[in-house]
Amino acid sequence: LLPAVDPGPQGHAHARRPDQQDHRRAVGDSAVPPVQTGALQVQRAVPRQAPSGHLEAVNQRLPNAAICLFSNGAALTEKTLRRLAKVRNVTYLVISLNECEPGPYQALMKIPLARTLDRVDILHRLKAAGEFPHKVIINRVMDGTAADHEFDRWGRARYPAFEITVSVRKD
Repeated sequence: LLPAVDPGPQGHAHARRPDQQDHRRAVGDSAVPPVQTGALQVQRAVPRQAPSGHLEAVNQRLPNAAICLFSNGAALTEKTLRRLAKVRNVTYLVISLNECEPGPYQALMKIPLARTLDRVDILHRLKAAGEFPHKVIINRVMDGTAADHEFDRWGRARYPAFEITVSVRKD
């Protein structure tokens, strides 16, 4: 997204994560060329009009924009997923799950794993039935332990309709 790159204090560009205001500014600017918009996160309780209402506006005003979505999965209700399924030009939806064991997951995320997996299971059912057309990636940030391999094995067994990735931390 164009507003997501700011010149640094010495004129060097450095990236920052685009926020909702950046997205609204770009969507409202009819002079913006086709762009890829990303980092719209669905992490908490989702207001009625967002994210799909916002994404519908992106589809209308920036019809060539490629949309990348990121979520921890906990807020993805069936209703929200069905609305997201109608959004055009979604490149992928990444679910940052990071743990497949209840104890470590709850320690990290502060919510029960079972609740999140119920939501991800709904997404998998929709995807397997052909009712969610977008690519779905379940991701774990690598920590170099045996848990990385276990997450990959577990994810492929539980969610065969999704891509499972273990990524290197980028911070």
